Amino acid sequence: MFFRVLFTLVFVFTVPLVVSAPKGLSRKQADKYTVLALKKVYEAHSPVTATEWRDKLIVRDTLSMRFEYKVFGEKPADGRSLYISLHGGGNTPPAVNDQQWRNQQNLYKPAEGVYVAPRAPTNTWNL
Repeated sequence: MFFRVLFTLVFVFTVPLVVSAPKGLSRKQADKYTVLALKKVYEAHSPVTATEWRDKLIVRDTLSMRFEYKVFGEKPADGRSLYISLHGGGNTPPAVNDQQWRNQQNLYKPAEGVYVAPRAPTNTWNL
């Protein structure tokens, strides 16, 4: 389930999606259409995301973002916590940003959860 949630966070705004719903939906109907829309997104991108998770690399247009992740502790009944550890890149050489990214990968060790450390796709502060 965690990967579906993270997948949704990463891709939900990048997929052209058409799901028709009548106006004036009830909460229950809105929930139904939301599940349908997310299912379509998931199905459309599953082959791509499987490769991205295997390679730990997300590519969009001219940008590439590497990432590392670790899973800590036992999974609670209500799902895992998600921690995203970001490093700052401030117009430094790639070697400096790579070192900072490696540092972020081991900076925290939560008792439980999924710890994600993305490498910024550029070496500038203005992403």
